[in-house]
Amino acid sequence: VDGHIGSSLDVHPDERDKLHRLFVAHRERIAAVFAGHEHLYSYEERDGIKYYITGGAGAHLYAPREQGGFYHFVTVTVSPAKLKIDVVRVGEAEPVPAAVRVIKPGETLETWENRHAWEAWDESVGLSSTADHVATGKRALRMDFDFGKCQWPLVYTAFDPPLDLSGAVTLAVDVFVPDGLADMLKVGASIPGDKKKEKHAAPPVDLKPGWNTVRTDLAGSWLPPTARAAAKGIEWVLATEAKGLAGAVTFDNFRMEGATPSSATVLEDWEGMLAWGAWNGTVGMGLVTGTVKAGTVKEGRAAVRLDYDFARWATPRLFARLPARWDLSKVPAVTVEALVPPDAALPLYLGFVATDNDRHPARAVSLKRGWNNVRIPLKGDWLPAATRAAVTEIEWTLTGPGVAAGSIVLDAFRAERP
Repeated sequence: VDGHIGSSLDVHPDERDKLHRLFVAHRERIAAVFAGHEHLYSYEERDGIKYYITGGAGAHLYAPREQGGFYHFVTVTVSPAKLKIDVVRVGEAEPVPAAVRVIKPGETLETWENRHAWEAWDESVGLSSTADHVATGKRALRMDFDFGKCQWPLVYTAFDPPLDLSGAVTLAVDVFVPDGLADMLKVGASIPGDKKKEKHAAPPVDLKPGWNTVRTDLAGSWLPPTARAAAKGIEWVLATEAKGLAGAVTFDNFRMEGATPSSATVLEDWEGMLAWGAWNGTVGMGLVTGTVKAGTVKEGRAAVRLDYDFARWATPRLFARLPARWDLSKVPAVTVEALVPPDAALPLYLGFVATDNDRHPARAVSLKRGWNNVRIPLKGDWLPAATRAAVTEIEWTLTGPGVAAGSIVLDAFRAERP
């Protein structure tokens, strides 16, 4: 498996890179490199070498659909003039095209001024920002689930520092359920305990069609006083007795309430521009707060942190599924500010990936210590015109020394002006 994805040769980076150098040395004789083992599809070109991973013949998939997690096979047609490679999807209908949002040059695409960083525990659970159903404000968090792929769909965040809930009476969140899921779902809150993998789960609440205000009593026996006084995070977990149930629900207006609902303190409103996730459980993601003067953020008061450990995962990714397809046809480039700590092991490279049905990676940019203005030109062979006009998912990817670990910070993601 090439170094851009997977966990096979990636745990032996020296051997992986040696093999890649051998391919590069003989690239005039190598049309493509095919690999398996990883349960997904992936394509990437490096130094003129085309790498394909094809592992979607029927076993459990390792990634969501947008990351190559779909059943497929690859056909290779060889002629004296050319090599033709086609990916044939199996057992799935093509998704209905989403609405298209035309991105304007100079537009701010993400500031990461959210309150918390929310993630899904399993790759089959999709998180995205939505304006289709909102309880308050303009946006909410949509969670797509499929109990046939994951028995415990959940969305979670960490509280750093821990949150003192001693003065609150209840936790409340508004949940929207479409009519097609009537009387089929429950949702419950869970708070981490002091021991590793320990969780304190509240009794689940039945959900009805439309908007539900789900309240969790913090004084119940389910939550020890020590965990209540220093909550390290929270999960909202869906449950059902319907086999193979799939669909989507929406979360909005997460708050802690005092003696009366009017005394509520909003913990999350999901008014951020996009819902971001870190691909693979070994990759950490969180929000950092600070000031421009202190140099901890580039603008505003918050940014996003990507934690990496190349010995465990070769290409950490921060990705977002777009609520509407992005048309970037009028945008010459996208930019992001990236902060590399002074003690970080170099070299580090930040890449960008645009996805429609396939992933299209741009050439990665070398980072220096301190703040970097990373510019990704959108004109070029790496990004087909059809994809540029209808992007469904975006990624920021990091590569670097095989045994290095640390964090970088991203801020101010924008569409460049001409």
